[in-house]
Amino acid sequence: MSQEGQRRWIEIGLFLMRPGPMALMVLALASAAAAAIARSPVGDPDVWWVAAAGREMLLTGSVPRHNLFSFTEPDHAWLMHEWLLGPLYAVGIARFGPEFLTGVALACLGGALYMVLTGTLGTMRNSSAALTLCLLFMACFAARWTSARPSGVALLLPLLLTPIAFASRFRIRHALSVVLLEALWTNVHGSFPLGILLIGASAAERTTDRALRVATTAAAAVVTLLNPYGIELHRLVLSYLAGTRGIFKMIHRDIHEFRNVFGTWGTTVGFIEIFGLAVVSGFAIAAVRHPVWRLRGILSLLLVALGLHQARHVELAGIVSCLLLAPVVDRCARRLPPRLRGLGRHGLPAGPLALVAVPWVVGSLLFVTRPRPTEPGSWLAAGPQFLEALGHVPNGARLYVPFSQAGTAIWYAFPRGVRVFLDSRNDCYSAETFGIFRELRSRRIPGERALRILSDHGVTDVLVPEDHVLATKLPLTHQWRLSARSKDWLHLTNVSALE
Repeated sequence: MSQEGQRRWIEIGLFLMRPGPMALMVLALASAAAAAIARSPVGDPDVWWVAAAGREMLLTGSVPRHNLFSFTEPDHAWLMHEWLLGPLYAVGIARFGPEFLTGVALACLGGALYMVLTGTLGTMRNSSAALTLCLLFMACFAARWTSARPSGVALLLPLLLTPIAFASRFRIRHALSVVLLEALWTNVHGSFPLGILLIGASAAERTTDRALRVATTAAAAVVTLLNPYGIELHRLVLSYLAGTRGIFKMIHRDIHEFRNVFGTWGTTVGFIEIFGLAVVSGFAIAAVRHPVWRLRGILSLLLVALGLHQARHVELAGIVSCLLLAPVVDRCARRLPPRLRGLGRHGLPAGPLALVAVPWVVGSLLFVTRPRPTEPGSWLAAGPQFLEALGHVPNGARLYVPFSQAGTAIWYAFPRGVRVFLDSRNDCYSAETFGIFRELRSRRIPGERALRILSDHGVTDVLVPEDHVLATKLPLTHQWRLSARSKDWLHLTNVSALE
């Protein structure tokens, strides 16, 4: 490339690094994400059993303690660490249908973007540096908010807690806010120990108000016991983190998001996420070299290591680090050319709220103008044909249904007494049952073995897509017959169960 061509590309790069173009890129990414959420079907399996559990909580007045949605291990212990979201999801879906979940995802995306913008653009002196972190957040770490999954909703809590915990002046109102957020976090998702780590790090880093910060750390740790399961919830979180035995070992091995980034490459993690972690690691190393921000750098590197170890923590590591390392990035930005040195709060005519308003309006307009469903299930990723096929399953059935649709089956069919073989509440099952269910998905399983498993567990009905391994094996036997077909979905019935 000629010197003239190189100079031109450098000028383009410098232009794109200016606050105006970077703000437009943030808007474009956020608007595209909001549009995708508004127009995408609801496909996450976890939201449905969360809602179903919430419905049962509203009926019984108590949180679930046993695996009530499955016929294979109905008495297995269940510690629902997302229990606080259950009633909200149940009421929302019952009132508004699956569209409610899309609305939750849009609200969470807008809230997360606003908190990142206020934690960067609202506090940093250099607007280009602040918008760089916002771009990093939107491009690499915002995927978790494409659905209303509890793990995504819970990510809003560290975004709220981090700026409060690391405030330059820490007062009683900050302490109360941190403790309340930690109590809420404990009952929304199992990632709550990070909150204690964050406030503890702020107590070690900040010399001002240290005594109050230390006391707040202790109080935050105590309030984590204020949950329906007490200390058992902490044991569950530790078991998920370690993954060294029983069902938790199998979860780490067989569930994609619990594997390391190499084991889940191309499914939940790709080049974009690894690039984001690499950039964050670079800023964290710069922080470690500075005495004032050394703890922030170490904490960010630990979070990155956790994300590399378990892919499900990549977004958590990225978004928390974006806020933790904001002052480090702001300091590094002093070396930028003068044309890129704008004031974070005043260098742009549009503040954080205005930058959030545009994509939120885009997503909301696409959401409200989306054609209303003409038949039940139109908003489901499995399609209306799945609900049609599920309607053929008789009351009280012991149903085998694929992993990704089991949660939906629980929401729609459990009121009729239908229970599933296994679903994505992984810790509600033993390692043996989990392994047997995995075996039924393998195309190498002999037909006789599949029949024996279904017979031993008393399965009465099978609902699978036509390319499922059981769809090719069971209709060829005298024990099973095809009861109904709804486009790509087949309902198979155990003949002996009808006699």
